Amino acid sequence: VYYLAIKCLNPLKNHKHRVKFSPLKSSKLYMSNLSNNFIAGDWIAGPSTISNINPSDTNDVIGEYAQASKSQLEDALNSAQIAQKKWAATGLEQRQAVLMKIGE
Repeated sequence: VYYLAIKCLNPLKNHKHRVKFSPLKSSKLYMSNLSNNFIAGDWIAGPSTISNINPSDTNDVIGEYAQASKSQLEDALNSAQIAQKKWAATGLEQRQAVLMKIGE
C-alpha cells in the first residue's frame, strides 16, 4: 500500500490529503476512497455514479466513480483555474520541491 500526499492548491484552504492506493494485485488495480470527485480540496460525492468497465473484460468493473453535477463541474473548473494561476506564479525551486515530495 502506498500513500500519496496531495497539498491543496486552493488559496482558501491550506491542508494536505493522503490518498491510499495499492499496486497491481491479480491484474486488477485496487483503489480505495477514490469514488468521489476532488473539488477545491475536498472529496465530494456526485448526484450519481458511473462504472468504469475494463474494455478487455466487460465483466470486470474497475470502479464506481461519482458523476459530477453541473454546479460541481463549474466549481471544479473555477478551483482548477485558481490553482493553475497559483502554480504558475510559484518559483522553479518551490515547484521542484513539491514534485520531489510527491515522489517520496
